[in-house]
Amino acid sequence: VQVLAYLGCLMSVYEGQLVEQWGYEFTATRAGAPYADEIALSLDQLVRGGFATADEPVIQISGRGRDELRFAATLPLNVRRQRFLDAATAAALAMPLPLVADALSFEPGLRRALHFVRTRALLDEAGVSLLEAQFETVSDTLRHEPTADEDLMIPAVVWLTYLASERHSSRATV
Repeated sequence: VQVLAYLGCLMSVYEGQLVEQWGYEFTATRAGAPYADEIALSLDQLVRGGFATADEPVIQISGRGRDELRFAATLPLNVRRQRFLDAATAAALAMPLPLVADALSFEPGLRRALHFVRTRALLDEAGVSLLEAQFETVSDTLRHEPTADEDLMIPAVVWLTYLASERHSSRATV
């Protein structure tokens, strides 16, 4: 859930939105994974409230949770996020989820956090600048920027594939 939410946030940056518009912040764990306290807290509340069940690593929504989701999906902030979360989940269907998480470890902010082996805030000004340069390359490669009614899955997969290739090329030089 954390990886997909982070990828969704990154896709909103790809579209030119400000990170602050996402609504919550991500940090990098010592293992180099994206993490948002708000997501962890929400997942815990969903399970405790009977809206979902958690049998690590699987979280399953209940009937009551589906009803709540239909309501939550109409809230303005969630409406704005939906397109980007759809792109993230579609990318995870196109690529194995472990590969998505592994490729994301080469996202500039996560990569810096891994280099310094400490928890740190993600998507700061320097990290967003590096992302924007990568995203500009993706747009140039695709020779097309998706409009608001088009799917962002293709740019997400192209970018994740690029990150995965960075990982393989760095292994070859080690």
